[in-house]
Amino acid sequence: MSYLSKPFLIFLPLLSYLGVVLLLSPHITQAAGNTYYVRTGGQGSCGSAQTDNDASAVSSIQAGVNCIQGPGDTVIVHGGTYGSYGQNMNIPDISGNSSNRITLRAAGDGTVWMRGQLQFPFQTAQFWTVDGINIDGGYWPNNCANITESSSQSIPCRNVVMTSGSNNRFANMEVMHASYYGIEAGDNNTFIKVRSHDHGNDPQTLCRGNPATAGGQCHGFYTHDLNNVFDGVESYNNNGQGIALTLGSASVTVKNSKLHDNTGMAIQFAYAWTNHLIFNNLIYNNGSGFAVFASDSSQFYNNTIVGNGSCIDLVTDENGNGSDNNTLRNNICYQNGSTIFDQGSGNVQSNNLTTNPNFVNASNGDFHITSNSPARDAGTALSQVPCDHDGNARPAGSAYDIGAYEYGSSPGRRMFRLNIITDPHTSSVRCYLYAIHEQQPDTPRVWSPLGRDEPERDAGERELHPTHVIAQSGGPEYDEDGVCIQDGVCSPEWSIKLESGGPLRFPAAIRGMVSLISPGSDEYS
Repeated sequence: MSYLSKPFLIFLPLLSYLGVVLLLSPHITQAAGNTYYVRTGGQGSCGSAQTDNDASAVSSIQAGVNCIQGPGDTVIVHGGTYGSYGQNMNIPDISGNSSNRITLRAAGDGTVWMRGQLQFPFQTAQFWTVDGINIDGGYWPNNCANITESSSQSIPCRNVVMTSGSNNRFANMEVMHASYYGIEAGDNNTFIKVRSHDHGNDPQTLCRGNPATAGGQCHGFYTHDLNNVFDGVESYNNNGQGIALTLGSASVTVKNSKLHDNTGMAIQFAYAWTNHLIFNNLIYNNGSGFAVFASDSSQFYNNTIVGNGSCIDLVTDENGNGSDNNTLRNNICYQNGSTIFDQGSGNVQSNNLTTNPNFVNASNGDFHITSNSPARDAGTALSQVPCDHDGNARPAGSAYDIGAYEYGSSPGRRMFRLNIITDPHTSSVRCYLYAIHEQQPDTPRVWSPLGRDEPERDAGERELHPTHVIAQSGGPEYDEDGVCIQDGVCSPEWSIKLESGGPLRFPAAIRGMVSLISPGSDEYS
């Protein structure tokens, strides 16, 4: 890894706002479209909402999404609380596409909370990105304990977020207090750093109030569809499973996530077909760990599973449908009610640790391993797991460590592509200089504009150097250290490819320009 001798500079279109930063998550490139603004004090309509002030912006998130015309449009929501419990916020039947997503995101000037439910009722509403919009279902309605599950289909005793559409992306969100499922997903959806918690715990919810009907079914995430990705999610304190994969779901990826303190299973696989990839997850204090029921050919790699009713169960049903041909490698199973229970055939187990792994501080939730851990250098190399739960490179020693964390590793290679789009506030696409800086631990990293003078720095801020350019196309020229050689005008297709030695943080205002390339990859995604 090459470390630069001066701050890494890149060229981005002029941004009207650099706000509170959130942890980078993969984002698909979006070309410019219309931008509409939502403010709690908004007094405008769609005709004026492209101007960002109280007189022109609309006052509700529903009004904002109702302004959407087509691919590339964006709704920006300023900090505040919107909506009311029991109110559905319905996404219209409009779709983006893989190059021009529709985006609903927080402005970054304060936390956005929406009361009620976020619903994607149309399967044709695809290629949306929802970023930074927190949702509180309020355990509404308050009579779910008195109904049957069949009648609950006709009233919203169900979820806080429901997406029937495909190819939608949800990031940097908190979802809580559902009367039934927290989040229900269709096909090909991605959830990045989404916290889903405390569903079904109120006495009037369907799960706690009517356990004979729906006891233990208020899951953090629920899907019976294909190709969903859960990356860095956290699901906890739910009256049900952390993640429930059922009835034909297949090719689901769960990685770098924390699933804990759920009454049921951390992840349930029930007739969940095949080819799930589960790695680098922290699983603790659940009713059970991974429960695989008549589901085949999945991979469970480098998970840390501690203090659950069981670790991993591979179960055959009463009709002889087995959980077969699964692969379990490099997992820590410690202090669970049981270790690995295998009723299937063709399952492969290797390099799993069931003795004391010598965690740093398990009682306080720190499952990093210590220098004398038997998990160190005791794993097998896995191409699917090039980094650990923290994003650090594997291996750090002579071999992979067992479990979600790699001892003593430094941040791994991460490839990003940054794309230039037309500034929605001007007609030009002229490039401006920005520098990456890093704050001290526990303080957000920021992007600061770098004009002719050095930007002011907050106390404790230092320059971040472990980033360098790999390739570029079009746009201005710069030297190998990222220093501008010649200013110029960017085309909307201009992009750079860069490599980072660790996680970067970007303000919400520019995350739509960033897409992640798989760690260690040399190609664009």
